[in-house]
Amino acid sequence: MDGLLSIESLLTLAGMAAFITLVVQFVKQYVANWRWTNLVAMGVGLVVGLIATGIVRGLTPRTVLDTILLALVAGATSSGLFETISNLRGLAGAGPRA
Repeated sequence: MDGLLSIESLLTLAGMAAFITLVVQFVKQYVANWRWTNLVAMGVGLVVGLIATGIVRGLTPRTVLDTILLALVAGATSSGLFETISNLRGLAGAGPRA
């Protein structure tokens, strides 16, 4: 199934980063220590990515390694972009970092 919202789209860098960003926003409400937020979100992204990989491509050592690397890069991309946007909002005088 091709399309914007499909299992295959989750297995791209943009799809995984968007998914992890959504998970971060959800997890922030439930994790008391903010230092764990991105790690928890990246773990959820990894588990969901492995499930999607198993459904779409099958779990081989190569696909598992690809998914682990994808989750790490997507998590770093997601966190970096979120921090950049928050800092730019602060420079503009809006948001909690103003």
